[in-house]
This record gives sequence, structure tokens and C-alpha cells, in this order.
Amino acid sequence: MSDQHLTPESIFQQAMLAHQSGQSQEAIRLLQQLSEQLPDNDNVLATLGAILLSTGDMQSGLPLLDKALSLNPANVDARVNLGIALQSSGRTEDGLQHLRLAVEQAPQRLDIRFNLANVQLQLQQYDEAIGQLQSLVQADASFLPAYHTLGAVYGFQNQLEEMYSIYEQALQAVPNDLQTMVILANSLADNGQVERATRAYKNMVTAHPQHFLPHAVFGKFLIDIGSLSEGKSSLEQAVALQPNDLNTNILLGNVHRDLGNINQAEQFYRRAVQIDPTHQGATMNLRRLMSVKIPYWHFEMLADSHRNDAYEKALRKAVKPGHTVLDIGTGSGLLSMMAARAGANQVVACEMHERLAQTAKEIVALNGFANSIQVYHKKSTLLKVGEELPEKADIVVSEILDVGALGEGALPSIRHAVQQLAKPNATLIPSAVKLWGQLIEIPARSKVAPVKEISGFDLSPFEQYRIPNEYLKVVLKAEKYKALSPVMPLLDIDFYQLPPAYADDQPRHIPLEIPINTSGTVQALVFWFDLYLDEDTMVSSKPNGELEHWGQALFCFPNPKAVGAGSTVPVTLLQSDQIIRFLLP
Repeated sequence: MSDQHLTPESIFQQAMLAHQSGQSQEAIRLLQQLSEQLPDNDNVLATLGAILLSTGDMQSGLPLLDKALSLNPANVDARVNLGIALQSSGRTEDGLQHLRLAVEQAPQRLDIRFNLANVQLQLQQYDEAIGQLQSLVQADASFLPAYHTLGAVYGFQNQLEEMYSIYEQALQAVPNDLQTMVILANSLADNGQVERATRAYKNMVTAHPQHFLPHAVFGKFLIDIGSLSEGKSSLEQAVALQPNDLNTNILLGNVHRDLGNINQAEQFYRRAVQIDPTHQGATMNLRRLMSVKIPYWHFEMLADSHRNDAYEKALRKAVKPGHTVLDIGTGSGLLSMMAARAGANQVVACEMHERLAQTAKEIVALNGFANSIQVYHKKSTLLKVGEELPEKADIVVSEILDVGALGEGALPSIRHAVQQLAKPNATLIPSAVKLWGQLIEIPARSKVAPVKEISGFDLSPFEQYRIPNEYLKVVLKAEKYKALSPVMPLLDIDFYQLPPAYADDQPRHIPLEIPINTSGTVQALVFWFDLYLDEDTMVSSKPNGELEHWGQALFCFPNPKAVGAGSTVPVTLLQSDQIIRFLLP
């Protein structure tokens, strides 16, 4: 049936239904049609004006409310809406006057008196607003919005006990009201009333054990006061009751992160991002967590074009049609994709870091190599021919070197691959590594290896937090040091002719005689490596070398030794499968 065949009462009802269901424009259309039929109906004009104001159309709404009041000065709703609109548009006194008149016309309407109190608060007429709110709770002890607003005013004025008291009065009037209980407990917590807040939160949980909110706010409070485990338990109860609450999932991610449960933290952050992909806090928390799980050197390595180009050159030279390639420690999947692009029939990549393995799979698929590259979340030593590897590999490629070359397990991984996973004449990329080093004097680093006196104080107990007899990464050109010896060759490792395995507690001893050409104190040995990808391609981590992102390894001696130019210092290199150390007699 068209609108023109409906009665005015039916059109008005349809407009109200449309407005209540969020169809404001349809409600406006119907009421405009009705106002043409009934131009002097103050109720139609007032309703149309109020809806226009709700859509932000002040210019059209105000005149309609004015007209409605001129037709019927007793239309209280028109007067209230006009008062609120005038106040919000800057005509403060006019708006306040209309609201006061509305209260006089309908003193029994508590909603109008509440609107008047809120406008008075906006105008900082605190005494009048407090009086109005107090009269409201006296008129209706269950009118909770008045209690809440009155409590907020007391809090703003730093009348804390009055604030707590008004919330407690509200709970006497409406026992166990959840909103009031939350407001009271949070107010106590915000003002350092830990014991009272704890009781208030526990009362809330007892009153509403099956509602997620008491558990959530109590959990946040416990975390804020440092009770992480208890807070985690409370938040877990909250998320069990409401799995898709965004803030609870973020809080659980935070507490698991702070407790060192990185995988669980990731789980909750990812759920939060699924709940709201646009939430910046959830997204940034997840990214910060992943940056902790994935060391930044991965990004430096990916940005190293010299390293990338050298590997691709070696792969293009080695890969032939029909070849199977094994990529150990694939990381982002870059070397696997280079091998596939070079023509490999199939590439099997392994990555022991679960999240990296999953990301590598995404990257491989994104670049169209899902059919030729298989990524496994496993150490290479757990791969088996006939299972993950369809056949033994023609080429084994890896980049599992740390700043000192051997610290990421290159030797055992390559040894196992050669013995178990590769064909007898398989190509190894890289093929060899050569270490170079130099004795230096580096006072700033030597002070904390071991930790001893700093600024005149004995800080030796702090030594318990340092791992002794290990090298650390430095960028030598950024350090203040003095070279005492020439650069000397330290160790050659041919991956085709690997040395036998040496345990960390039973390393092989390699004696070195290092000449001194500048007098000083031998405090450390700095070293780096040349990486041979094949017989034609070599890149180096030396200062100003091609592998900028690696830096250099610094081993500080616990027993520095004064030396003179022209002397020779005996140094022993200790090499196991994963560790390089040095001894200075």
C-alpha cells in the first residue's frame, strides 16, 4: 500500500519504527510527508525536528522545534530537545532556560531533570547540578544514572569518600548492579585503595560468576598491582565465558608476554587481531612480539644485496634441470625460491622455528612456487629420504652462520646432510669458510669481561649475568680500539672435507703464534670470516666487507696481557662443532 492511502496515525507509527531500527532517512521522509498533511501538528514537527537533530542537521531541526513550541508551548519533549540543541550549538543560556522551563512544566519527568543536571555540569554549575542529582536519587532511589553521574562529579572534585559513598548507596538501592559494582571497584583501584578494591572486585565476581566482565576487570586489576599469575587466571575465566572479547584477549597476550610465555602470548594477540583486524593496539602488540621471536638480523640479512646476489650467482651456476635441492634453515624461503627460479625440479626446505616455517610457506605460495618447494618445520637432522625428501639432494644450500661462523650449528647440520641426505657428488653451497683475526686493545669492552670495577665501585656480583668465554657481535669500525697485531688466518673449514665432530667440552686445540707489531695490552681477539659459495664466489664479513649485516666477533680475554712490539703471543684456538674460543697463556 502506498503512503498516501495510509492514515496519519499509521504514517507516524511507520516513521517511529523506521527511526528505532536505524533508518533515519526513511523516518524523516515519512514525517516530512506527514507535516505537509498536518502543518500545524506540533507533535509531528517536534518529532521530525528531533530526528533531524540526531542526524546532525541542526539548520533544519531547530526551526521545526521552534515552530512546534510556538504552536504548543506545553510540548515538553520539543522544549527539551530544543534546549539540548541550543546548548550544544553554543546558545548556552537559551538552552538552559528551555530545560528549566521543561522541568517546571513536568517536574515528575526525571529524564528531563537529569538532562538539566548534565547541561549544568557542562557549564560548570556544579552546585546546581549536584543539587539536581541529589533530588533525583531522593525522588527515585533506583535511578542509577543519577548516582553514577553524581559519583563522577565527586570524583572530579576529589571528594573521594563522597564518591565511594554514593556508589555504595546505589548498590543498596539496586543490589549487585554490575555497572555500579564495576564503577566502584575501578574507582577504588584508580585511587590506590588496594584492599578495598580487592574486596569490591571479589564481591562482584561472587555476585556475577557467569558474567565475563567481573573476571576481566578483576584480572586487569591484579595485573596492575603485579599479581601476574592470579591476574592471568582471572582473565582466563573471562575469556572462557566470552572468547571474542577484544580487550580480554589483548590483556591475556600482555600477561603471557610478561610471564615469558611467548607462544601463548602470540595465540591471544592473533585472536585479538582476528576479532578486530583494524585495532592498532592488537596489531602492534603482535608485531612487537614477533620482532622478539624473530631476531632483527633476519631483516639485515634480507637487506644485504651482496649476500643475496652471491647466493643467487652460485645457485644459477650449480642448479641443473631435474635437480633436487635441500635448503637448510630456510628462514624466509628466499634461497629456496632462488633455487626454484634457477630451474630446480624440486626444493625441500626445513626451518626449526615454527613461525618462520609457516611464514616461509606463505611466501612460497605467494610467489607461485607451492608446487615445487616443500617447507617443513623440522631440523634438517630429522629429515628422512623417502619421506620429506623424495630422493637424495643434488645440492645442499644453507646460510646457518652466526657472527663467529659456527655458532648456529653449521658443521653438524652440513655433516649430517652430506652423510644422510645428499648424493655422493652433491654440490654444497657454501663450500668453505675461512676465519681471520687480530689481537686488539679495547678498554671499554674489556671492563665488563669479566665485570669488575666500574666508576670506582665493585660491580663484580653483576658478572653472574654474563656468559663467560663466548664471543659477541661488534661493528669494529664503530669501536674505539688499537690493533696490536696484523690480521692473521685462524681456521680453514672445507665443507666437502669436514673435520670430525668435537663436543663443546672436548674441543680440538689449534695453536697459533701471533706477531705483535704495536705495544699495548692484549685484551681481545676480533675475528671474521670469508664465505666461499663456490670456487669463484666469495663474500666476507670483514670490516667494510660485503656481508655488512654480520659484523665481527669479539672474544675478550679474562686475563689481559701487556705485550711489546716485535714479540710473539701464543694463542690457542678451541674449536668444537658449535663454539670457537681462545686461550691466552
